[in-house]
Amino acid sequence: MQTTVKNVTEAVDTCKAIGEWTNYNSLGISINASGVEFNGCRVEFPDTLENFNGSGHYDPATLKKIAKESGKPGQEFTGTLENGQITVAGVSVDSVAECGPLGVNTPEPSAPSVNIPNVAAVADAASREDMRPILCGVNIGPTGTVATDSYRLHVDTGETLPEAVTIPSAVIRQLHKLKVESARMDKEGGNYRLEATTNSGNVVKIMRAAIDGQFPNYEQLFPETYEIAATIDPEATREQAAKILRWVSNNTPGRIVISDRLEFGYEGETDVEPVSIGRVQGSPDPTVIGVNPEFFAAAVEYVDSPEAIFRAISPLRPVCLETGTRRALVMPIRLQD
Repeated sequence: MQTTVKNVTEAVDTCKAIGEWTNYNSLGISINASGVEFNGCRVEFPDTLENFNGSGHYDPATLKKIAKESGKPGQEFTGTLENGQITVAGVSVDSVAECGPLGVNTPEPSAPSVNIPNVAAVADAASREDMRPILCGVNIGPTGTVATDSYRLHVDTGETLPEAVTIPSAVIRQLHKLKVESARMDKEGGNYRLEATTNSGNVVKIMRAAIDGQFPNYEQLFPETYEIAATIDPEATREQAAKILRWVSNNTPGRIVISDRLEFGYEGETDVEPVSIGRVQGSPDPTVIGVNPEFFAAAVEYVDSPEAIFRAISPLRPVCLETGTRRALVMPIRLQD
């Protein structure tokens, strides 16, 4: 399998994203005949590049630009690397620094695999704000995979590792973007190690520090029993959420109305009339629960199944959605009388 222009540019982008490149890095991204590397992330090409001798450090934008000089994305990458200078189609770039030995320690051959699309679905609930770094990660351990931004939570008990480790959700999103199906993972000291093959044939190898800290004890948020249970209609919920999200303003919550059926609506500058999104089991007391409509719709999408179950206790407790190995929580919002 030949190494194409896409393989090279994808490798640069992956190392830049996972290695957390900034314009303040004094050293560039390293490249040699077999792959690209930066800050604990190495991406190896499908085939060794001919006429690439030694290695060098290059600014990622420059490296991508010169790679594109070789042709279209699907064409074979051609060029030379000699004495720290890359030349492609008559264009040359000098290395910004001397390059030492390359290589990233990879997981043990017996390391278990996780399904990246499943883990990426969990990662959607991770925080994008770095005020609490632990919440920017995805925790994978013996009881499952979990992510939360403290307003919602996604869990998949089907994706496990023998030893718990929290890795940046950005890493999982990048692998999912590359259409990675599965990745071998393990933990060595305070580092996580990962190896996966992308859709283009590149092999991503990572050994970086895991996110330090104790992940919140999420299991205590799931009570043993619920007062309210209902089956959810995912399609009706998606359609209603789309209407509501057109009008959301001033953080006004969506309203889940529980009686003999489950209804979802919104009261704000422009009201969205409640519509039925499920069938309530039994005869619970009439209840109205406020939720963030975007988070609630995302939770329904996460457990997307005609067998999905909605559970709740009261307007002041999280609502739960579950099906199979997937569970989601959405924190309530207090409604004005």
